[in-house]
Amino acid sequence: MIAHVMLRARGFSTAAALARRAVLLFEACADQLSNQRHYDFGLRALKAALIVAARLKDTEAAEAASGDHAAAAEDALFVRSVRHTLLPRLAGADVPAFEAIVRSAFPNAGADAAGGGASAKLVVQLKATCADLHLVCEAGWLAKVEQLHAIVGLHHGAMLVGPAGCGKTTA
Repeated sequence: MIAHVMLRARGFSTAAALARRAVLLFEACADQLSNQRHYDFGLRALKAALIVAARLKDTEAAEAASGDHAAAAEDALFVRSVRHTLLPRLAGADVPAFEAIVRSAFPNAGADAAGGGASAKLVVQLKATCADLHLVCEAGWLAKVEQLHAIVGLHHGAMLVGPAGCGKTTA
């Protein structure tokens, strides 16, 4: 009910259906992903994803869509928000399972939901900086830097965790 009200208040035309699938998605994540101390798939995490979805909707003017296209656009928007809020927190082994859960809960989200990564300009600059500093620009590290960039753009605080030497400071 909370998800439905929050989505409806922000102008999501498919709020009821979207809220049901969102709750199912978070329940499936809690049930199917590994048990990590830093995982949170409760109301706090759901609310964070809803807030990010509302921000994305505001910035991308998704309200201009209509009919079935509106439902697919809103699904894609929510999936992007879930990826922004949850994906950076997941252990590497849980990422494929998470993506399968997302595809199962939102099969009509389409390719639009995969968007929202770093711009091509940012990636070029990251690679150039790595070359200047004589660093190896490994794909996994680059993906984490892109996630950090997205998180910093959405939230006022972030924490990087990982073993020594994994590239936290460099990122």
